[in-house]
Amino acid sequence: QETGNPFITNFSPKDYDAHPQNWAVVQDNRGVIYIGNNEGILEFDGVNWRNINVTNNTTIRSLATNAAGQIFVGAKGEVGFLESDQHGRMIYKSLLGDIPDKDKPFADVWNTHSIKDKVFFYTDNVIFEWDGKRIKSISR
Repeated sequence: QETGNPFITNFSPKDYDAHPQNWAVVQDNRGVIYIGNNEGILEFDGVNWRNINVTNNTTIRSLATNAAGQIFVGAKGEVGFLESDQHGRMIYKSLLGDIPDKDKPFADVWNTHSIKDKVFFYTDNVIFEWDGKRIKSISR
């Protein structure tokens, strides 16, 4: 009997060709799934897997989306977002250069939240608030 049983597919690290540990998952407005993995951002369109590397090739700890479906990334010592390149493929755009020097370096960004027109990246010592143009640091 299939009544009441959800349609679930489990994927192994061999399927997506990356580390077995995943930290976060979000879905954009197109239905594409993004997963924060120890080796980068995994992108799954329902058929194909792709790995999107971040600038410092580190662990992705948190992901968030806004109302427009844009993906924001919190990683180990790195924050940023995904955007389309000239071929329509998603690439990582770092915001690290916009962070004040006094707040660098930082470790894990354990939580990322999009609230209205702002994105908040939470580390152990500081919260970074990005309004789409600049980053402000808030001490914890």
